[in-house]
Amino acid sequence: MIRLLTKIPENIYLGLSGGVDSVACHTFFSNSRRTIIPVFFDHGTETSKKALGFLRSRYSNLLVGKIQREKGKKESWEEYWRNERYNYLYNLNGPVVVCHHLDDVVETWLFSSFHGTPKLIPVQTRNIVRPFLITDKDRLKEICIKWNKEWIEDESNFDDSYMRNHIRHNILPEILKVNPGIKKTLKKKYLEKSNQYLNHF
Repeated sequence: MIRLLTKIPENIYLGLSGGVDSVACHTFFSNSRRTIIPVFFDHGTETSKKALGFLRSRYSNLLVGKIQREKGKKESWEEYWRNERYNYLYNLNGPVVVCHHLDDVVETWLFSSFHGTPKLIPVQTRNIVRPFLITDKDRLKEICIKWNKEWIEDESNFDDSYMRNHIRHNILPEILKVNPGIKKTLKKKYLEKSNQYLNHF
């Protein structure tokens, strides 16, 4: 059983990447009586091109956003892509569900802690909603397997030159040896505030 952190409206945009988490979320909501418009943001990379082809072959009503400006000199590539992606999503006329999960929460908390300001991923930012923040990625993968859904792996996720990937592949496994309950601890922080999340829409 999956517990959502907030109520989800009947009509939503749903962010898709082609990865296991987003495919699982689409499968999850497709089994409800909601109207779903799948959304993909094209970062202009070869990886994005591959993902776009995969998604267009499976979702006929896919909405696609694109980069609108050049990268700033002081922006990292990760910041640039994230800023452009969110700027596009913020301008969609309705709630946008994205599929961040508990594993993302732990990585973000560690990443921000290393910079001196530990942060949790917010359940909602403007029109963007993240209802799966207390759900393990493995649970989402189980949904895809159960419903025989295909997904693709983003090759850039294995590039440890990106800090988030370095945390995921090298640091987090060591953290779990020292504190195997870190997921449970961060999950509890969301559950303590769960009542306030139910009033957003």
